[in-house]
Amino acid sequence: MLRLRLPHAVPYLVSAARISSGLSVIGAIVGEIFAGYGSGRQGLGYLITLTSGQLKTEYLFACVLASAGLGLVIFWSVGLVGATVLRKWQEQER
Repeated sequence: MLRLRLPHAVPYLVSAARISSGLSVIGAIVGEIFAGYGSGRQGLGYLITLTSGQLKTEYLFACVLASAGLGLVIFWSVGLVGATVLRKWQEQER
């Protein structure tokens, strides 16, 4: 099983990790928004909810841009690790 199936699943695992890394940031922010004010008063989801209710658009845009930047950094880092893993996997196949 480890010698046959796992090595051939590496490209699919890398692409799944890239997709889920971008969606994990969205999930964390939505979780903070739905958790409400009682569970904690920190995080980007809390700040987005707070600033949208107070009509502080400059802070709201800063939070949205920070979350987008965080998502891009995580996506690119997982992509870099995935490219390294794929390169090593292709060398082993030869």
